[in-house]
This record gives sequence, structure tokens and C-alpha cells, in this order.
Amino acid sequence: MFNIPNHSGQIIVLAPKLHNFPSVGFFPITFGVSQLKNVNIKLRGSIPLAPSQKWKKYYRQVTHLFQGLGSARILILDLETVEALSDVSDYFVRFSSPFYNLKYVKVPEEYKESSMPPCLKSYLLGGSPKATIVTTLTQNTCSNTVPAETAQNVVIQEPLAAPTMAYFDSGNVHKNVFIDTVDIWVQEQDVDVVENSEVQAHKVRQLVDPLGGTTCNDRPSSSKEISDFGIWRGLEVKSEFVCLLDLIMNKYPETFEHCTTKIKKFCTMELNKLCTSINDFTKMSMAKVDIEVIAEYRAVFAELQKYGFGVSWLENRLNYVEQLRFSHPLIPELGAIDCQIDDTKIKLQDLENKLQDLKTVRAEKLQEIQNVFGTMGANLAAGYIGDDLFSV
Repeated sequence: MFNIPNHSGQIIVLAPKLHNFPSVGFFPITFGVSQLKNVNIKLRGSIPLAPSQKWKKYYRQVTHLFQGLGSARILILDLETVEALSDVSDYFVRFSSPFYNLKYVKVPEEYKESSMPPCLKSYLLGGSPKATIVTTLTQNTCSNTVPAETAQNVVIQEPLAAPTMAYFDSGNVHKNVFIDTVDIWVQEQDVDVVENSEVQAHKVRQLVDPLGGTTCNDRPSSSKEISDFGIWRGLEVKSEFVCLLDLIMNKYPETFEHCTTKIKKFCTMELNKLCTSINDFTKMSMAKVDIEVIAEYRAVFAELQKYGFGVSWLENRLNYVEQLRFSHPLIPELGAIDCQIDDTKIKLQDLENKLQDLKTVRAEKLQEIQNVFGTMGANLAAGYIGDDLFSV
């Protein structure tokens, strides 16, 4: 166990063999992990569920945490967590799902999947079409899941500032990392595990030499064998981002002019973060843009600049969107008309459903008349009394 000085910052974990990650609470984190198997998120009362405004204030930290855990195969949520996420489910509409390798989302047995808001369900499962929500896991499925009692309390904090980087020795040990009030327990899986070992300060070392050369721990990860990943200029990124990065390089080459990071794993994480942010930004509906959204994107772009990315082209678009959205009543008026159109479509759909129901009832009634009076009686009932008098 070791203490990192009292910094405020995002947690960056470099642990290539990390399989299980249990935690209590939400906090910004970036993982240098290729194949994270099990993620177990609990609240245990670390944040009051009421009022919901408390959660609305911190939902960005929720999305930051989930972005860092995007490679997870199994996501386990306790009842408090599911209910808290449901309280702010509307906020997830603006974000694409960060989970691209997910197989199961486990919720408590007493929780009904039907009660999960569609926005939350889409956020959790949207990036993994084959993923399902379950209430139980087989022994084979969860054999690597870490017992819940090993997780330590994490009290949610105000949004953090610059990243605090923690480099872990690659030995097979149990580790605790303390950053302010954040306490994370991680376990690296390998053949020879040293049970309940503690990492002292002298065990922590940088995994890259001072001149920028990589060590043997910076080998290509096995995730390249998975179709969800692709290679862009020698770096491993999500396959969906390869084309996007080519587009950025061709149209906005200044984006990469000042990137100085030589650590391959950091480059990979930063590129994926850049693409995730741009993907989210380009798919944001104008109708959902408000002052809070503008402020959030400014913060995101500022963070990307810290990584060395030139995102002035994104900032220019954001400034234009802000002016377009708030400097003149035309846009809100258009939004009001769109809302009326949406309401009318709903009413129209209801009327069409009602019309179809009435047609069905009418056909059944005509069938009853035909059963009693025959075909002629049914025809006359639905037509004129003189029908068929002059038919040949």
C-alpha cells in the first residue's frame, strides 16, 4: 500500500494484466488495460440518492468512469447504483455507449429489467449489440469476479483537474492506491499470485525509460486480435475510430501537430479519448444544446488541449453553435415548432392505432351479421338497401 501526495487529478491506471475492477463510487479514471473482464460498481450509501439534483451535478464523473471501463466484459451494478443512474438517465441521451466489449450487465434479482429507463439501457448496451441484462451469472461466467468486500469506499468529489499518473510494477500483487479520498483495489491475474501483498513506495516505478523508449511491458496487446480494434499509424484504437482519425488528419492536420507523448499506451488512450469526444460532439442534436452542454464541451476541449491536440476547429464550431443557439429567438422558435410536430406525430399515431382497432371491430361485426343473415345480409348492412336488385 502506498500514498500518492494530495493532488487533484484524473486517475490513470497502467496495468496490462488487470482483469477485475471493483469500486465504490464514481470518479474520473483512464485505464491502460486491453481486456478488463469484470467491473463491479457499488455505492453503499457513499452518495445520497435524494435529491436527484445531487446526481445531476455529478453525472459527468459517472460518464468519465464508464469511459475508462469501456473494455469490460461483465458490468455488475448494485441496486443503489442502478436507481441512481435511472434518476439521471435523461442525461445519457447525449452520450454514445462507452462499452464496446460488453457481454452482460448484471443487476440485482429484485430489480426488473422492464423498469430500466430506455435511455440508460441504450447507454449501457448500445455499443455491444449482443450484450444482455441478467440477474444471475453462472460460475464459469463470473469465476474471475472479485468479492465485493474487497472494494473500498470512494466518496464522490468535485470534478478533478489535471491527471495524476500512477505507474504500477508488473509483479503479480494486490495493490491499493490512495489519491485524496479515492481508494482503489485492483488485482492482476497471473499464474503465481502473491496473496495480500502490499506495494511499498519503492515498488512503484515508471514503465518507460526517461528517454522515451518503451520497455517490454509496452508490447502489442492481445486485443489486436479482436475485430473491435484497428491500427492507426501503428497505434491500437477502436476499429470505428480508424476512419475518423483519417478524416481528421486529412482535413484538420493541425490537430496532431503538437502531440508530444511518446509513451505508446498514453497515445492510444489519448486518441481513443479524442475520438470518443468528437464522436459525441458531432452527434449532439441542436435541440439538446443548452448552457450546461456548452460548458461541458469547453471543458472537454480544454482537456484535449492539455494532451497536445489542436482542437481550435472544434472550439470554433462550438462558438458558432453557441451564437446560433442563444443569440436569436429563431432557433428556440424552431425548436418549439419541432416539439409541436413531435406531439402531432404522437397524436396521429394514436389515431391511426385507434382507426385500425375500429376497422378490426367492424370486420368482426360484419362477420357476425353474415353468420346470422348470410352474405346478402352482410352486403346490405354495409351498403344500400337496393344493392343487388338489378345485378345479373
